[in-house]
Amino acid sequence: MSTNLPLELPNKKHLCDNCKEDNIEKYATVRYIKTQSRKPTEEEKVPNCQIHQNKQYQFFCRTCNAILCESCTLLHPRKHDYQPLQNAIELCQVNQQDLLDLGVTLEKENTFLEKLKNESNKINELELSVLKELKEEVTNLILKIQEKQKVIKKEIKNEIKKKNKKINNQIKITEEKIKKLSESEKKYKTLEEFKQRNEYWDYLLSYLQIKSNKKIPTLDHKLPKISYDLNTYLLPFRSTNSKLNLKEQTKFQIIINYQQQQKQKTIFTNEENKIKILIPKTKKLTRSFLSKKALDKISLHFSGPANLVMTKLNFFDNIYDQDDDEDDEDIFNKSIARDSISVVGKFAVQKPGKYSLEYIKIDTNYYGFDPTTINALDQFCFDTQNSGYGIQFTNLNKTARRSIENTEWVGIRGRNVIKRGVHTIKLLLDDLGKFGYGPMIGVCNPNVQGVNWFNSKSWMVYSDYGDKRSNQTSMGKYGRKMRQNEVITLIVDMNKKETSYIYGTEKFGVAFRDLPNNLALAVDIRYKDSQITLLEYTIDNLF
Repeated sequence: MSTNLPLELPNKKHLCDNCKEDNIEKYATVRYIKTQSRKPTEEEKVPNCQIHQNKQYQFFCRTCNAILCESCTLLHPRKHDYQPLQNAIELCQVNQQDLLDLGVTLEKENTFLEKLKNESNKINELELSVLKELKEEVTNLILKIQEKQKVIKKEIKNEIKKKNKKINNQIKITEEKIKKLSESEKKYKTLEEFKQRNEYWDYLLSYLQIKSNKKIPTLDHKLPKISYDLNTYLLPFRSTNSKLNLKEQTKFQIIINYQQQQKQKTIFTNEENKIKILIPKTKKLTRSFLSKKALDKISLHFSGPANLVMTKLNFFDNIYDQDDDEDDEDIFNKSIARDSISVVGKFAVQKPGKYSLEYIKIDTNYYGFDPTTINALDQFCFDTQNSGYGIQFTNLNKTARRSIENTEWVGIRGRNVIKRGVHTIKLLLDDLGKFGYGPMIGVCNPNVQGVNWFNSKSWMVYSDYGDKRSNQTSMGKYGRKMRQNEVITLIVDMNKKETSYIYGTEKFGVAFRDLPNNLALAVDIRYKDSQITLLEYTIDNLF
């Protein structure tokens, strides 16, 4: 059998430089396997031994891969593995067939590999083409964006220029208004000084006569003659609402209709301003419009521009009774003028305070004495002067927070005194503090001074024990543990002299009954970072 290896491919076919050497080696292997696997012909006989030339090869040594004749075996190591030459030839032919099959498979794999390389080349070419197109598209898009950017910049500059021009014009107009207001302020300061020197405002009414189309009679603290069936007075009005300017505050007319036969006076305005002051039937009419025993109660309600509604106030509540000791209201009432216009004027123009008329916003206008709801949150807050130590107040004194490390309870009192009507107070438990303890919430005596614990004259519910307490004494189970971020609603019904609570939407009914006439909101908190906020404060059935 020939053992010569081919040195080049048939038909002079050459591959590329990258794989030529690899393919030549594989091709030569396949040709060699084909040559060695062919069957010997009749002419090809087993050759004679090269050492013992008169004898043919008969054995094959598997140990040293040598062909031996019978004489060679005598000289060969006995421990080697011998087998007849014919068996070795047959085994070799089997192995050659396996190699042939492997060569065919290898040739197929080379063909498949060639196809894969061709596909890979096509993919690489496609990738380059796509990247090129993408680059061109991105470049074109960038150019378009840059052009659009230039256009937008130009439009913005033009718009800014227009706005600046408009703002500059507004600045000039505003400066002129400020100049005029400064002049008006000087006049107003002069008027304020004048008010302070004149308790009953007679000259002030005369000053305002120039703003009225009707004559304003001079007040001399005497009852006008009965022939004055209809007299018109124009009063200045200063509200605690800073949004109303002085010009708006001097628009309102108060008309007095004196009806002797019915023994009642009705003060009202035209429909445009909707001011109504009703003086009920008097017990006795004397020389003064408002003298002792002259009336039981004066109630006033106001509805002016922009639907601003004034708090309904009871000016007098049996204040002229002569059989009681003087209290704070009696001391105040001694300074009230004797005629009704001066009384109304005194409440209207005095500085904001307990007895001043204040604006509040509600949804509907009030006319007469029908019950209505007043949103009093703007006038209500915590009393920073009469609360315990270590409390930080924010949010216009509507939020109280424990700011120091301490385990003692700290009291926080509401600033406003609760006397009449049904007061609904909603409080948000922002934070239960370091250890998650709930607060105590309720009412207390309004005369309690700065406290660390409402230990006297208080009626409160305690969150963590789920009970109600009066003067530190438990009065039985009530409610449940309050939760962080929960809204607690306290309802103080002064008409029934009782309090009740709502935790979130869960109602617990009446907590305390037979409460005193005057109360204030009371809250106790304990640990650091405990925080509570006033959310809503409304008053119903004030009259």
